[in-house]
Amino acid sequence: MGLEASELKAFLRTHQSFEVAKKTFRIYVESWREEEPEEFFEAFGDIDIDLVEVEAWRGSLVVNFLYDRDIEFVSASLKISFDDKILAEYFLIQDLDGEIIDDRLHFE
Repeated sequence: MGLEASELKAFLRTHQSFEVAKKTFRIYVESWREEEPEEFFEAFGDIDIDLVEVEAWRGSLVVNFLYDRDIEFVSASLKISFDDKILAEYFLIQDLDGEIIDDRLHFE
């Protein structure tokens, strides 16, 4: 299934991808802070994670050709910033049925 831009926008709205990403981002960072506080502090320093800005940034259809069969998924990313400085980008990965496959946080 290939998606046109209008279909991608409809997918992101229908599956509330950015809203879900905002919730899963909070779960992600809270788990990280509890389970690996030293690594969390290395990444965020003394920034109060509750004060970072989390904004919808990009939506894209991705086709991964690395495996025996092509894998298509939708990525909804959030811009994570503090004091007008971008800290990271958070990605929520969904299959074409809207099910969450994975998530990750990428630092600038």
